Amino acid sequence: MSADEWACYEAVAHHGPALVQMGDDKLKALAAELVIKLREKVAIDWDRKQSVQAGIRATVKILLAQRGYPPDYSDEAIELVLKQTEVFAEKWTTGEAA
Repeated sequence: MSADEWACYEAVAHHGPALVQMGDDKLKALAAELVIKLREKVAIDWDRKQSVQAGIRATVKILLAQRGYPPDYSDEAIELVLKQTEVFAEKWTTGEAA
């Protein structure tokens, strides 16, 4: 698991009930998929463009729902994933490897 994936995993596994309900393997797969989707969406200056931020937020929300993430915890998970995106966005936009 890359550092990017681990950061997203920590964001979605933050709530014990989500980990119990989905299981470790499903959350790891979800984290890997989140990194792929986020890398596709993040653009230079993404943090200053509300339309890009909204698109990223929607992508994360849809992916969580599709993968069966508990809806009671999805809003906080989305915020945590976006915070992790801020950490890795510069590396992703410069084309560095995951």
